Amino acid sequence: MPPEAIWVNLVCIDISELQLGTVDMCDCALAAAGNEVAAAHFHAAFLRPWVVGVFEGRNPSNPTKERLEWVTKYHPEVGNAPHPSEYIHGVLFLFRTPRERAALSYRLDGAIVWNVTLMDETVAVEVARSLARVIPVPRQLKCGRSGTSGGDGNEV
Repeated sequence: MPPEAIWVNLVCIDISELQLGTVDMCDCALAAAGNEVAAAHFHAAFLRPWVVGVFEGRNPSNPTKERLEWVTKYHPEVGNAPHPSEYIHGVLFLFRTPRERAALSYRLDGAIVWNVTLMDETVAVEVARSLARVIPVPRQLKCGRSGTSGGDGNEV
């Protein structure tokens, strides 16, 4: 069944134990939205020009040889299925701390990266406010729109 127009498809990924805990917010921005969005929030030293974020789809901006190879390897076409950039509204990256107790007793924190081609700003604010009741102060990336924070000033 295709998604309804009123649905918000939010993918949650627990990244607490990936790469021995070295994943940071820039990695999240790169994976979801790509270098253009990451460059707006983080120092150029953290960027990876060859990475194409999932929200960029199969036709990235600045289509260099390396970026097109990335798309071929990590954004393959699967029959007639739509690309995730066409139906994922956002990604909520979850962090469990402290690492020493992350399996049993932890504090859960999160960061949201929105797909601005799909997500309405007003809805993004309401979703973030609702999530803040369960996940303490989810951080959000303002990906090309102003005012997409949950109203708490914790956007990055």
